[in-house]
Amino acid sequence: MLRQADQMNCRSFVTPEDVVQGVYKLNVAFVANLFNNHPGLDKPEEPIPMLENIEEDREEKTYRNWMNSMGVSPYVNWLYSDLADGLIIFQLFDIIKPNLVSWNKVHKNFTKMKKFMERVENCNYAVELGKDKLANAKYAISMARKAGARIYALPEDIAEVKQKMVMTVFACLMARDYVPNSLEKNQEEVIKEEVKKEEVTKEEEVTKEEVTKEEVTKEEVAKEE
Repeated sequence: MLRQADQMNCRSFVTPEDVVQGVYKLNVAFVANLFNNHPGLDKPEEPIPMLENIEEDREEKTYRNWMNSMGVSPYVNWLYSDLADGLIIFQLFDIIKPNLVSWNKVHKNFTKMKKFMERVENCNYAVELGKDKLANAKYAISMARKAGARIYALPEDIAEVKQKMVMTVFACLMARDYVPNSLEKNQEEVIKEEVKKEEVTKEEEVTKEEVTKEEVTKEEVAKEE
């Protein structure tokens, strides 16, 4: 076996004793070297999509980290391909606005032969809440709008993984998630200010009452004299 490997220039790493004794790391290195030199695979006729732009930029990383911080499952490693089935998007909607998504209308498991069509259905099925005939992506966009986010992307943009349009969806969702928190803080500040004003008003009223009582007392004393 090793003589044949030597003829293929793949004899490195192992000796006959290593093979017989089953030295794990050396045997794995031998197989890896064999595969690297003679993979036995045909080169793809067309370039594999998205490999050219595999590195994420700062904006993409920001959105991805935000999604993971929201507690979605599974963990989002790649912003675009991990969102193609729409499930992560639905989770975000449900977190931002609970009970918004009807999960019985969402494809969660995909069969090998129908995976693409099920994803498309997941982006185009009819939903009562959205009043349209498309789903997961279209339903997702509909839910985003119902949650108050201004979405300009189309369902096909998500299903076909159009990167720039997908990013606009999450920019809108992040903004929608941020706004209620800001409004709550502003409301709390307004309430605190109103409470302070009421307290000041009460103190002023108490002070006026005390001054009035003192004046009445002085008048009574003056009359008695």
